[in-house]
This record gives sequence, C-alpha cells and structure tokens, in this order.
Amino acid sequence: MGDRVLLKKRPIFFFVVFWGARFRCYFANVLLRSLLAPGNLPVLARSDGHKLLVCCPEDDWFAVRAHPAFAAVTCHVELVHIPLEPPPHGRHPVDHMSVGHRHAAAVCFDAKAYGSLLHPDMLFADGFVASLCRHIAEGTQALLVPALRLAQSRLFANFGLDADRDAGDALVFSPRAITAASIESLHDEIAECEIDGPRFSLLPNSVWWRACEQGLLVHSFSWSPLLIDYSAVTQHVTEGLGGPLADGDYVARNMRPEAQIAFVADSDDIVFASWTPDAVGARDGGRSVLQNLPVFGQALRRAILRRAYRYYTRELYPFGDHVKAKGFRVPLKFHTRDFDRSWDAVEATAGREIAAAVGDLLEPPLCPPSWRTRVLDWIGFALPAYESVQRALASLRFIRRRAIAALCGDADARAWILDRLRARLGIRS
Repeated sequence: MGDRVLLKKRPIFFFVVFWGARFRCYFANVLLRSLLAPGNLPVLARSDGHKLLVCCPEDDWFAVRAHPAFAAVTCHVELVHIPLEPPPHGRHPVDHMSVGHRHAAAVCFDAKAYGSLLHPDMLFADGFVASLCRHIAEGTQALLVPALRLAQSRLFANFGLDADRDAGDALVFSPRAITAASIESLHDEIAECEIDGPRFSLLPNSVWWRACEQGLLVHSFSWSPLLIDYSAVTQHVTEGLGGPLADGDYVARNMRPEAQIAFVADSDDIVFASWTPDAVGARDGGRSVLQNLPVFGQALRRAILRRAYRYYTRELYPFGDHVKAKGFRVPLKFHTRDFDRSWDAVEATAGREIAAAVGDLLEPPLCPPSWRTRVLDWIGFALPAYESVQRALASLRFIRRRAIAALCGDADARAWILDRLRARLGIRS
C-alpha cells in the first residue's frame, strides 16, 4: 500500500511496440503474463493512473483485446492503444520500432509520468514493478538493467514456454529462476563476450567472467531503460531511440550526467529474460588461435575490449554516451546463489582486466596512459585487418562444411553450391 501512496501523484506508463503474429504472441502469452506475477502489476492501483501503452497495428490490437490475459491486466493498469502502421517495404524493423517508441515516449513526456520501455520478447521475474516503486521512492530518475540476448529454443525449453498457446494465468518466476535459465541459454552473441572464453567477440556489447557455478559477473554496454522520470526531462530528444543497442543514446541525450541515474548491480533486484531465434546472429565458433597465444592473446583481447569501449561510449553516437561510460564501470552480479568469497576473487580479476584494458579511458581514470596502453592502441589499429581475416576464415569453414555435406548426399547443400556457381558465372536459373 505504501508504494501506491508514493506513486499517486505521478503514475508509471509502461510502453511496448510490436507488429505481426509472432511478436503479438510473445507480448500476450509471455510478457503480459509475467507482468501479472504478484510483485509486478498487482502492486499498482489502476486508480492511480498507471498505463500500459501498446503501440501496434489495429489488427494486432483487436487480437490482444480478446486475449485471456487482457482483462486481468486491466485490473491494475489502463491499456491504451497507440496506432502504428506495419513497416513499409524496405524499412528495417529496428528503424520502424523506433518510430513507435517515439510516439509512446512522447505520451510519457507530455504527462510527465514515469516511463518504462518494454519489448514484447521479455519475460520478467516476480518483483520487477515492486523494485521500480522502491527506486522511485529513492529518487531515481533513470534506471537501467543490462540486456543479455538469450537463445529462444533453450530458454523456452527451460521454462516450458509455448508462445503460441493462449493463456491468461500469471507466469511467476523468481529472479534466481530467471537467472539460472538465462545462464543456460546464452545466445552465441553473449557467449562470445566471455573475455577468457575460447573466442572473444570482435565487438563485444558486454564482457563477463564466470563465478564458478554461481553465476556471471558482467560489465555491459547494452542496457534497457526500465524507468525514466519524464519530469526530469526538460527538452525531449527522441532521435536517440534506435540503433544496434536496446536503448540507443536516448537516456544520455535526455538525462544530464549529474542526474540520479541508477544501474541494477544485482540480479536479485531486477532481472528479465529477452530472447531471439538461435540462428539470428549465430556465430561460426571455434577456438581462436591468436587469442589463446600466451601473452599476445591476452593483449589482443584487451585491445578488442578497448576498441569496444571507445566505440560504444564515444564513436557510435554523435555526442558520445555518458550513460554507457558510467554504466560500464558497474559490475553486475548475475547470480543463482548467495554470495561467498569466490565472488571477491572474480571481482578482483575483473577489476584488473578492466583497468588494464580501459583504465586510462574511464572517467575518472583508474590509471594514467602507459606504454602498455600504447601497445594496445597499436594492436587496435590492426584489428580491422584481423577482423577481415576472421570473416574470410569463417566463410571458408562454412563453404567446407557445405561441400562435405554435398558430397555426403545433402540435396540442400548441393542446391546451395549450384546457386552460388551460377551466380558467379552469371547464369540465370
């Protein structure tokens, strides 16, 4: 009841954008049902003005209104439709999604409400909204949670989820249940962000260390803004909603560096699972020979992380991104058990690696530039060539597998090879 009193004057507007049957099913059968967990929407009173803004085409809205979970959700928040046309031919889905986000964010800004940007392919642990209320009570003006991409088939198998089956009952999972399933379902994109793994991503959106069987320690460049206090936004800039990361530079362009920006550092506070089909962005893995060489391999990985830090915090966006720079310093404990001394050892290792790779770039810096950082910069100049070689090798490995499959009688592999040969020779099929 205390949370309701605190939030009476300014409500929370959750907002989500989607179109098409697949994402409509994700929204209704997974996201909505997880928001019905006891510590989520049920902690709110609809009479306080809380809303869920659903930005989607008309036919998707009519289908959602008929879903079994719709009536249950309306007991706690008002569902409001914001019309959105399906994307025109040729427009990238990310670009079109940002159009919907701009419409919904404008509604939040005009009302000076608290905004919470959701995605249809999210599954929240119980207690998410209760944690938002606590952060609001503490004066938080922006709250960001790391976004780790998960492999859909493994995640759904772990939870026994069927996004195509309409149901209205709540999905109730504890934060540690979500964390355990997530660790077992890491997408290739995230698996390659383990700095001492077999192969370190050439442009990691996070970096992580394994804490024995207890979890992961993560430093991230990719965040989901799950709370934005729009009364703290004086001039609303929406151009930053979009791009390769979940939040773009939207928070950085609307929140001054001195704002009360918080980063979730413990998965027991807030955690969610967000997925993508396994094949989307799948990596042609294997152990990197150069990255596993003594001494040079470690320097190469640090140089890669150094380049990623510069890219995400300074080069990707026209004005830089002070939020990602600040958030990268926050070690997130993504854990399934209570902490013990093993976490101290992992944090110490992570701290040393962060300092060695980007310590002089941080604000404030952890250490001054040195001959070691100059060596990393020299390696960084050669990374584009290294990246090109890695792509070429990956293509050769793929072609080799296709050729072997064709020789073994795989009709699809033979057709693929014939199509490529015809294309090279200029022969139309």
